[in-house]
Amino acid sequence: MSSESDTQSRGAGVRFSLFGMPIKVPLSGLLGALVIAWLWTPTFASDGASGVPLAAAFAVLLYLGILLHELGHGLTARMLGNHVHGITLWILGGFTSYERTRNTPGREAAIAVSGPLVTLLIAAGCFGAMAGFPQMPEMAWQLINALAVSNLLIGVLNLLPGLPLDGGGLVKAAVWAISRSEYRGTVVAAWCGRGLAVAFVLASFALSVLPGLSMGFTGLLVTGVFAVFLWLGATANLRSAKLDRRIPALSAATIARRAVAADGSDSVALAVARCEQAQAGAIVVCDATGRPTGIVSPAALAAVPAERRPWLPVTSVTRALGTDQAIPLTLTGNDLIRALMDSGREEMLVVDPDGAIFGVLFVDDVERSLT
Repeated sequence: MSSESDTQSRGAGVRFSLFGMPIKVPLSGLLGALVIAWLWTPTFASDGASGVPLAAAFAVLLYLGILLHELGHGLTARMLGNHVHGITLWILGGFTSYERTRNTPGREAAIAVSGPLVTLLIAAGCFGAMAGFPQMPEMAWQLINALAVSNLLIGVLNLLPGLPLDGGGLVKAAVWAISRSEYRGTVVAAWCGRGLAVAFVLASFALSVLPGLSMGFTGLLVTGVFAVFLWLGATANLRSAKLDRRIPALSAATIARRAVAADGSDSVALAVARCEQAQAGAIVVCDATGRPTGIVSPAALAAVPAERRPWLPVTSVTRALGTDQAIPLTLTGNDLIRALMDSGREEMLVVDPDGAIFGVLFVDDVERSLT
């Protein structure tokens, strides 16, 4: 599945790179492979032989297919000019994180459909191998057949019309093209995803209670987990769409806190007094030439008791200012978000067109503006 996210979670797991794209398999992804191997072991067991080796091979090859699915998204996105942040394989599949500020309905559709097409091609290749080599060993036939059916199922499920599935990306692109509103496209596709979640729950319930039909515990569990995944993913897309709708209104000039300059030799108490007198919201520490060298951290400042402030230099609560930590006052919207993400800093110095200090933009303030 493709994803709008611009960051990938950190933590334990396996990391490597393919075609210049970072790949991560967190512990949940490794656990998913083990669960798949465990569930398929009885299927591959026959004539008293253990099904563990075939089940393990199946789990590895299935996850390799999921990786190829995500590479389809990633390579298509990159071909269309979107920077790919990385691919993550997890317990329920995978997702590709890419930059999408320049996306269009056509690009959205192309990136969304590329993954399922790769998966369906894998299924077709497996079915073709079975048809072309009918005398292959029984164990090989079992493994290839399981991969064919599984990839066919994964490809079809991913094309269902609702976010966060790839078919939801196609619905979003269609509504976006018709309405000329990406937000409306996301909302419609996300609510389709919620509808699919409810439909899966109702279908599993019907299969478990209607006469003549039965659904085992494993089937109910998998269906329930998939329904929860659909609902949560659709909800996350709705929330993300609401945030994206607010981004164009962001402006460094309106969010930044006006700042006062303080000398590095000033005490904390003196710098705070000047800030309060000027009714400013931030303190920028400058050297003897007036060049800004640091920004006072609100958290560090709050941790200093009032009685100690006259005796501590303001530099003791200051974070050093990097050379890439200044942004223009005129920065807005996605350009502002991109600058904050590229810097990785908690605060940015805001300067006017003449290069003079205007204020300080704190990431926390930007997040509050979005929520």
